[in-house]
Amino acid sequence: MLRSIFVSDTDGLLSFARNQTLTAPQKTQAKHNIGIPETSLSGFTWIVGPSSGLVMQVTGNRNIILHGGEGQVSIRGGAGGWITGLQFRGNNETVLGWFGATGNASDLNSLFVGKSWDDSIVDYYITHATLPGNSTVHNGPVYFDDDKSASSGIPITLKAFGAVGDGTTDDTAAVVAFFAEAASTGRSWYVNPGTYLVNHNAAITIKTSGSCDGLFKIPKANTTCWFEVARDAAGSTLSTSGWGALTRGNTTVGATNAAGKYLFVISTEIVSNRNGYVTPYYKQEFIRCDQSGNMTSAPVNTYVSYGTVTVTAHTPSVPIQIDRFRVLRSGAGPVGARGSIVVFRDNVTMNQAEVRNETPSTPLDFAIEVGYCADVTFNRPVVYGCQSAGLGYGIIATATIGLTINDATMVSCRRGMSGAYNVDLTIHSGNWQDGIDDHWGNRMTINDANIYCISNGSAVSYAGYDISINNVATFGGRNLLGIRIDTPSLGGVVSIKNSKVQSADASTSYYLFGFTSDNGTGAISPAFTVKPFLPDVVVIEDAQLNVAVAYATIARLGTLAAPHTNWGSVVVRGNIISNVMVFGILADKNSTYQEDRTATLQVDELDCLAGSAIYVNAADATATRGYKCRVNRITGDVRYCGFGVSQMEIANSRIANMTQDAANAWGNTLTTVSDSIFTGGAIGANFRNLAFFNCTFNGTITQFPYDGVTNYATLIGNTRTVAQANMPTDIRTNIVSPYL
Repeated sequence: MLRSIFVSDTDGLLSFARNQTLTAPQKTQAKHNIGIPETSLSGFTWIVGPSSGLVMQVTGNRNIILHGGEGQVSIRGGAGGWITGLQFRGNNETVLGWFGATGNASDLNSLFVGKSWDDSIVDYYITHATLPGNSTVHNGPVYFDDDKSASSGIPITLKAFGAVGDGTTDDTAAVVAFFAEAASTGRSWYVNPGTYLVNHNAAITIKTSGSCDGLFKIPKANTTCWFEVARDAAGSTLSTSGWGALTRGNTTVGATNAAGKYLFVISTEIVSNRNGYVTPYYKQEFIRCDQSGNMTSAPVNTYVSYGTVTVTAHTPSVPIQIDRFRVLRSGAGPVGARGSIVVFRDNVTMNQAEVRNETPSTPLDFAIEVGYCADVTFNRPVVYGCQSAGLGYGIIATATIGLTINDATMVSCRRGMSGAYNVDLTIHSGNWQDGIDDHWGNRMTINDANIYCISNGSAVSYAGYDISINNVATFGGRNLLGIRIDTPSLGGVVSIKNSKVQSADASTSYYLFGFTSDNGTGAISPAFTVKPFLPDVVVIEDAQLNVAVAYATIARLGTLAAPHTNWGSVVVRGNIISNVMVFGILADKNSTYQEDRTATLQVDELDCLAGSAIYVNAADATATRGYKCRVNRITGDVRYCGFGVSQMEIANSRIANMTQDAANAWGNTLTTVSDSIFTGGAIGANFRNLAFFNCTFNGTITQFPYDGVTNYATLIGNTRTVAQANMPTDIRTNIVSPYL
């Protein structure tokens, strides 16, 4: 039986029983609050029909939704009236629609039959329609979503545009017309279940919200077709006359002609050279601007001259949401260097976007592409089959700000993600194969992700400024975070916390952080025109390593073989657990290249398992810029060179060996050891400027800076539990230079 009639516009709900005579508007409550206010009903006349159905006469421009049961529903326009949108939702019934002589039949836009009283989407079709004159009926399923009121427009559906969706019929014309209609009218859209073959010769533009229960199939031989989520209008070039300095971190620019705009800034000034490549990276970024002409997001570049700068202003896009958009790339043939889903619009949320490669033996270059925009979010994207040599990126991002990717699944990709010039890029969770990299980025955050690596590869490769990696698990490869050796600059703050590593890689060692090549960049040629730089602060804490190599290193500070700004502060601390011997910090010091500052190294609370808390090599034979080091609460060894370390402090630790390289260098290092236990081993005979305070020598010391006559170590307040033939007798009040 007929349960109710809904007239949908803004709010409220009207309900009428079968054969009921309407004397006045009546309002009831329902699960979905849809309808029109009572005051808007003056143009409606309801006529009760025979037992076989219901007749409704309507005047006025309204969207009509009928929920029914058995039988036939008839609708006709009143005098001078028309119907712009009609949906009937019943139990798989026949709908008969017609218009009287005074109605305007040409304005009947759509007529659908759906099924069920709930929120499901079921593919039922019109089985019978009789309309006079030039009326048109589109066969297709209903879009069932009562949360979208008619005031925001009932979504258009793809099958209403004649799409077949059987996977073999060419649906290109219908798909192009469908998205063009949505873009030109601002309507939301719905893609019915089905597989739609698309073979267009250009990008298909999307500008409005919608959802998809179908699949778009694009032949891989087609290099010119993709789906592009675009802005409503193109940007315009902006004059920088009267602006204040556009420098890194400065938000008070006073760009009043850019008020409320999003800005793409690009310059011919070089931000970084690229080792082995002729073309460098140029300064560019995407910036948000407030209503006063100041930047709401701090610029990441310093532009020396506005004469080198071009600024394009964009009006921020209206937020849109796209759900379950899926693309299948099929067949063989060349693949163009564009994504199958491309986002060049601000304020976009894409839920469960998917690009799959039907034949991975012919890999894709890119799957999802996003660029030159702000505040785009991908939730649960899926990519399969992007393994092309040199490219092969599941997601590629360029010049974005505020890009967020949640719970991605990147399978069979050369890189799960890559890009350049991204600011405030955030990755939450997901599975990433093989790795994540950003050629030049600023303020990148990766949380709770599983990252899979190729043999001898890096889980994350990065250059630029500021990166934070938290609660990440990596599988395979030789290191977790690597500074790209082709773009060997990484400034600001590097933070790696609570990482979990499993690797059976055949490399000699595994390291959590360093360059993407174990020993650094090697020779750099030609000379860089922009001096590379290394981080101000590196903090690595709390890690679990299960690796099939001889030893693991937490921070591997290899050589950057070009003049550069030296490391700032490097700290390794916390609960670090390993199944193999560990080096806390393994550093190469070379003042030939290291400039501007002296690095400080600190290891706090580390069980080295016969490894060394700090091991510093020196490639030069000079004490210039020797590292300042501190070790606290460690178990293991300490090894360094007098040319490499100017100051070493060891406290509260259990030490087996303290050994040295370059015997002639030890007059350059001041070493103090306090409140520590020596468990037995060598303390290098060539140490000088060495002092022990309140230490205990429990094990036999096999070597000491004492030749039986001359003692070179200050010993104050120490104790021994075994005889020490290689140490002086007085270990409590024995003071020597430089402590005299």
